[in-house]
Amino acid sequence: MSVHKKIFFLIVLLFPVNLGKHFIISSSYIHGKLLDYLVPTVYLLDVLIVMLLLAWLPFIKATCSRRKAIFKEPAVLFLGSFIVAQLCASFVSTNAFLSFYSVLRTVLYALFFIYCLVNLEFPKDFIVITRLLSVSVLLLALLGFGQWFKQRSVFDNYLVLGEQPYGSATENVAVENVFDVAKIPPYGLFRHPNVFGAFLSIVLVWLVASLKWEGSAWKFFKLGVVGLGSIVLVLTISKLAWLSFVLGILLVWLLLRRGFARFIIVLVLFGVIGGHLLPLFSLKGASIERRSDLLKASYSMVLKSPLFGIGPGLNTAYIETYSVDLGLSRYAQPVHNIFVLLTSESGILALSAFVLLLIALLRKAFRGHPVFIIALVQIILLGLFDHYFLTIHQTSLVMWLTFALTLLQFY
Repeated sequence: MSVHKKIFFLIVLLFPVNLGKHFIISSSYIHGKLLDYLVPTVYLLDVLIVMLLLAWLPFIKATCSRRKAIFKEPAVLFLGSFIVAQLCASFVSTNAFLSFYSVLRTVLYALFFIYCLVNLEFPKDFIVITRLLSVSVLLLALLGFGQWFKQRSVFDNYLVLGEQPYGSATENVAVENVFDVAKIPPYGLFRHPNVFGAFLSIVLVWLVASLKWEGSAWKFFKLGVVGLGSIVLVLTISKLAWLSFVLGILLVWLLLRRGFARFIIVLVLFGVIGGHLLPLFSLKGASIERRSDLLKASYSMVLKSPLFGIGPGLNTAYIETYSVDLGLSRYAQPVHNIFVLLTSESGILALSAFVLLLIALLRKAFRGHPVFIIALVQIILLGLFDHYFLTIHQTSLVMWLTFALTLLQFY
């Protein structure tokens, strides 16, 4: 096995790791408050991807020539348009440094996507990927159980795999009402239990879908991991992740039925429309109202600068400016919708390219293995109501790997 392939599998094994070097700059503060989404960070996974690309560099010509046709795929062409649109948005950004840094990570992960397209083989490498992820999920599940019973971080040290130190006294810590008892859901190695839940909801479906290729030993191990992971998923109290997982498991069976693909397309389209119209409904609940307010503020950004947005990575920097009457001064987070987030930061050109990329992938996925249709539907569903596929490196890498595997199965 080549060195770059070994590095790739190491990256997959370490997908959940949150360890990174943070560089706090003046632009990271808004009205004297430090916003972590504005702190440039170089993660361990970023360094490993750079090492992967450098190790692959001497073999690029040979590996790419074997799969020239893949570069003519509409999805790959739309990806190029997406990056160009984001670069254009960076040039007119009010904070060029943070915007170019944001786009640089997108380019890095896009190169990771290209690497997967020309170097992996389906289903052989997908089986290895799911085996590695099953080990990661097992360790995450054990960590999650420990966090749940301790009601705080286990190691309480960021340097241990990037576990976020937290406890009952931590400001803005996630607290849920469980049978009239206040409980802190497990964070795993993620920045919020919702992100932990989203990661599990997608990866657990991958493990279930991969069982048909496994022998008895790995099948038994994976089933055990799915069982433990499902329990921890419940403990995250992430209701959207619950829905994503249940929907995913159901679709493993339903998508094997002829003609069901059209129903999924309609379901996704209605979900996209519903997610964008959320502010028009008088829904109750603090979380729903905050998310609705974030959408309203971001729509104002879009109206102010529809073509190129306010600048990649800057939604959080301006959310207070556009939400004076919405009470968001203590809830400065990116809008919880990746499509609105993308439009507000990079404009309608970037949004159009990204949507066309998703459509091209869906069209391709319907002719391949059901697990990738499911994963794309999960990403769209979760992305309608949260931002982590664009703002959190672990879930972002899961998204880009999903995109690559969706195309890879045809080559």
